[in-house]
Amino acid sequence: MAPLLMPSSLATVKQCGIGEIARGDIAVFKSDDIFICHRVVGKSVCQGKAFLRTRADIAYAPDPLVPASSVVGKITAIQYGDIRFQVDSSVGRALGRLMGGIIPLFAFIIFRMKGFAGWLRQ
Repeated sequence: MAPLLMPSSLATVKQCGIGEIARGDIAVFKSDDIFICHRVVGKSVCQGKAFLRTRADIAYAPDPLVPASSVVGKITAIQYGDIRFQVDSSVGRALGRLMGGIIPLFAFIIFRMKGFAGWLRQ
């Protein structure tokens, strides 16, 4: 979840179910015995089962749907040294959604520009 979560940061995780997780929260879920922290971009129900739609802040494309059974909880705070940010507030979610929209857009533009630059060199 770079750039928000860096190797030196400390995350506080609240154990909860899918019902307590809102769009913009950072969900913690397990996939193939690995814990993953990604931003929630939506929820879906398919054949009566609930799923989260998630995406890394730096990614352009969303992850595969996350079943409710894989959800561990959500990140409520992130600490960098002595500085602590509360991320499960309405302001934290709004900033997260903003960052989750801007960073992938810049990544997409840079990727396209690199492709265009390569095409120009041919």
